[in-house]
Amino acid sequence: MMKIFTYSLILGLALMLLFAGKIEPNVNSRLEVISMDETMLGNAFMIALRGEKASFSAKSNEFIVQKRYLNFNITASYDPFRTALNLWSDGKIIRTQTGNGINEKVAISWDLTSYKGKKVYLQIVDADAKPDKVIKVEALGQNDLNTTKPSGSVAQEIEKAKQFAASSIKDNLIKASKDDHRPVYHFRPPSQRMNDPNGTFYANGYYHLFYQHNPLADFAGGGYMLWGHARSRDMVTWEQLPIALWPNWEEGELHCYSGGEFKAANGKNLLFYTGVPAPGEPRQQWAAVATDKDFVNWKNYRPTPVMKYYPENGEDPGLNWRDPFLFEDKGKTFALLTTSQGVSLYEAKNTDLDEWIFRNVIYKTKGAPECPNFFRFGKKWMLVISPQNPVEYAVGTFDAKTAKFKVENKGVLNNNNQYYATQGLIDADGNQILFGLIKGFKNNMGWRDCLALPRILTLDPYGKPLQHPLPALKKLRKNERRVSDLIMTSTPQVLKEIKGDVLEIEAEFELGDSKTFGLTVRGDADGKKGFDIKYENGQLIIPGTKTPILLEAENGKEKLHVFIDKGAIEIYAGNGKIAEVRVFYAAKGNNSIAVFAADDKAKLVELKAYQLNQANDINWDGKI
Repeated sequence: MMKIFTYSLILGLALMLLFAGKIEPNVNSRLEVISMDETMLGNAFMIALRGEKASFSAKSNEFIVQKRYLNFNITASYDPFRTALNLWSDGKIIRTQTGNGINEKVAISWDLTSYKGKKVYLQIVDADAKPDKVIKVEALGQNDLNTTKPSGSVAQEIEKAKQFAASSIKDNLIKASKDDHRPVYHFRPPSQRMNDPNGTFYANGYYHLFYQHNPLADFAGGGYMLWGHARSRDMVTWEQLPIALWPNWEEGELHCYSGGEFKAANGKNLLFYTGVPAPGEPRQQWAAVATDKDFVNWKNYRPTPVMKYYPENGEDPGLNWRDPFLFEDKGKTFALLTTSQGVSLYEAKNTDLDEWIFRNVIYKTKGAPECPNFFRFGKKWMLVISPQNPVEYAVGTFDAKTAKFKVENKGVLNNNNQYYATQGLIDADGNQILFGLIKGFKNNMGWRDCLALPRILTLDPYGKPLQHPLPALKKLRKNERRVSDLIMTSTPQVLKEIKGDVLEIEAEFELGDSKTFGLTVRGDADGKKGFDIKYENGQLIIPGTKTPILLEAENGKEKLHVFIDKGAIEIYAGNGKIAEVRVFYAAKGNNSIAVFAADDKAKLVELKAYQLNQANDINWDGKI
């Protein structure tokens, strides 16, 4: 058994709570009852957290409100709903309190007059694993007298949380703008962390992009996830819109995780996402619907989850149950969700899409993947998943009657995990567009990560994926420069007329008898210490790749299409067979472009380079 800590030690290490009734911890045995006190609300417990780095939640048994006030003292970091004491009634939080800092004890009174005689229960939440995110609640009891001015309004706390998020985004704008490696034509939020693209769709002349956005942090693990929103006429230049989905805080939701868009039978575009509650509580699948024709404002589609944990007939999917992707086939509507078993398939029982039945695990994996997509190409289907490693695809046939997916071939779309969390839409011309996240930028820069350039995704005659950059990206071009008919040597040849860190390059090489040639971008004055893109013996070799990338020259020639955007580099080759993304931190001032070969037998047939305009919304009005 854990020993009883003194108050000061508990405050420094984790948590101590005087708590009503039987403790039901959701922490996988991280909590342990260490003492009992027959005061306050009857049988009360003190519980302590095992270690500094755990996050947890715990709740009391129900009790009846007998007196006007619930009084207590709280010492906690400021983090609304995430480091908080909550009071629940009829499935909703009716009072909540966070702290003012781990060194300040605050006396709190909740006025519960309107709840006298009703059953309620308490929940304590510490959703942040950092040692300085701690909470202590003491002197908890019912009384007809208040100890301080009544507080705890959920509506006020939600508004404060939104204002706090807006201030955090604005406060980090200057810091983010000073990072020389931050892309300027790849989409990213004004500041703070961007994660998975979500719910992309086309309607009324606009392409809508939603994305995981953490307004409070530029790193993983802090703050919370909501759905940012932007729109574009061409998927090139983006207009930042207000936040689309905030957590349903009054429902105990702390994050809006990833999901997709689906047009329901009633013609409404719905956003489906995974609602993440306090640590240890089961996740639920929610849906939202727009309240205006421009899809700017959104509300809950139903007052409760559209898919509760867990649907009938299905096995327990585990706590990683997440990322709904809806699609239709043979008059039926299906949803893919990732689970501890792999990718599970559910079928809608009604057109309202709020009743579902488990059908099958259509793709098994080791561990729980993320962000499933399922795209149709004629009679073939492509499943795309992000399994904490390079994005995988599987092509095959799908039988809506048996709910089975027969895989014919599979592979990866990118040869490292800096391209991740795909999402797709059908554009105005009927093309399958693929979006993805570029991740791997550094923390603590006021921003982190960005959207990869949209790609057109197709299948070749053999069922293999082909990826091409969106043709509309040509709109960004300016100041074209060309070099042609250059015999390359083993010493890097710097192209004096071409340099920069915001460029698009199209290059064609003629191998001759040479087996090796390459292009260096973001190099120093001598064409060295940059990012090398090298062709050697039928393989493309680039930094950050552990396995060889096969690339066959056609008629003795090879083409490279490269996008450089500060720290983001995208490479296309092999007529769509290769599409690679890398994050590269070049030394300050390294902007040269150079070519090289193993001997004097390879030739640069032609290289065209374009400077590119900024494509993010530089006139963001600060509205969230």
